[in-house]
Amino acid sequence: MSDDASGSATAERGLQAAPAAVANFDEPDAGFVRRLQGFLHQFPTSIPFIVLLLGVIVFTIAAPGKFLSPLLTSGRICTLTPGSRKIGISSPSSSSRVRPRDSV
Repeated sequence: MSDDASGSATAERGLQAAPAAVANFDEPDAGFVRRLQGFLHQFPTSIPFIVLLLGVIVFTIAAPGKFLSPLLTSGRICTLTPGSRKIGISSPSSSSRVRPRDSV
């Protein structure tokens, strides 16, 4: 192959019109969304925790007397059986007791 002098001269003329600045990809001020995105990309295991926390907050607001208040205010754990009889585990400070089942 021979070197074409006129071809390289044409290419050099095209480069003279090109800008001399180097491309800059830095973002000077990252907003809240970009920082949140960076955090989630860096720590992807935090996403289930955030979803759980948001779910607890939403359901606490949606059903204020039914979702978290039994856990925070009750001194005992109660379960209703299919016969609507309460079976409970009392806390030491509770004075009520579970009565034994009446014989039939």
